[in-house]
Amino acid sequence: MAILDMRLLPDPILRMQAKKVAKVTPQLKTLVENMIQTMRDQQGVGLAANQIGSLQKVAVIETPEMEEPLVLINPEIMKKEGEREVVEG
Repeated sequence: MAILDMRLLPDPILRMQAKKVAKVTPQLKTLVENMIQTMRDQQGVGLAANQIGSLQKVAVIETPEMEEPLVLINPEIMKKEGEREVVEG
């Protein structure tokens, strides 16, 4: 596993549209493992692939209450309601 370089604003990749993942490959599995390791190293609770320079629709989430990280491939927001204000790290 590897800790990947984080992209920060004003890096343009953070504003670009990610592409759907067509197939789960060994390379994608390695990317996900590296994203989890990077997220933990940065003491975050979530990381999207574009934050490490990959324009794929992939994200990982892990909160202290979770036993295993949640891996999202091609996620879609189906419904939202209410508002919530959070402070981002």
